[in-house]
Amino acid sequence: MSSILLPHFAFPSLTFLPSEYAGFPSPKANEPQELDQVLGSVAAYCEGIPNVLEPIGLDATSMADWPTDEKDISAFLAINLFHISPKAVTEGFFAGAGKTVRQSGHVLVCGPFKFNGEPAFPESNLKFDEMLVKL
Repeated sequence: MSSILLPHFAFPSLTFLPSEYAGFPSPKANEPQELDQVLGSVAAYCEGIPNVLEPIGLDATSMADWPTDEKDISAFLAINLFHISPKAVTEGFFAGAGKTVRQSGHVLVCGPFKFNGEPAFPESNLKFDEMLVKL
């Protein structure tokens, strides 16, 4: 879902490096997608946006995949990731982002969240989450 939303978040003053992983595009998908297919889809969504770089493959659970050689990463943005992925992805994302983002950087997350089992925000987020789980 972040690939679809990235054009709306690609503020001109920032440079974006989108990432995705190979696998199942939704929790109930029967066929996995190959990485080149996923990255091609991301590139198509972002075509023509000058401040969006070519997407890279990233397994958030593997520190070997994180771009730790970069020293000027000011922020990580995760959209609709944590509520539809295994716990290891959430843990890996924060571990990787924490070791990769520069000291004055930011880690931003967006998605339908719950607190104590109850939706934290408008009912629309709950409906969106239910729709994703049904895919």
